[in-house]
Amino acid sequence: MASGLTIRIKGVESIQKHFAKIANPAKVREAVVNSTAIVLNTAKHYVPVGREGGGGLRNSLHMTVEQNGDGFVGKVFAGGGHAMYVEFGTGVVGEASNYPKAGELGLKYAQYSWTYTPDGGEHFYTTKGYRARPFMYPALNQNKAQIKKLITNALKEGIKR
Repeated sequence: MASGLTIRIKGVESIQKHFAKIANPAKVREAVVNSTAIVLNTAKHYVPVGREGGGGLRNSLHMTVEQNGDGFVGKVFAGGGHAMYVEFGTGVVGEASNYPKAGELGLKYAQYSWTYTPDGGEHFYTTKGYRARPFMYPALNQNKAQIKKLITNALKEGIKR
């Protein structure tokens, strides 16, 4: 299951009609590509690497930029099936991590402990979950001002034409 982060800039829809005739779509797309790449690279920086140092989750991060009507949408995805568990945490331990957007996202955490075996039954471990180790949310949050500046500059270039 791929999980991801979508960058949406609110308010753009209301001004898109006015800028559609004067904005340079290529410049706006370039700004969205650059903004999405910034978030991707920052997220890769924040992804925790496991004890084995494999970096599988980090290597699974990728981005897309798609045209959506008159605008563009940049998305950052994590291909690793465990990405959401790393980002949000699990169980009561994850819930106690106080993920910044947990309430808005309607996350539900298991309220019981569980046992697992990572090696086919040789060893068994009981856990109440793992703390959240966010990498997507901080990557977007840290770069909001830079993203806004890139998009604004792209729109201004179209106006100067």
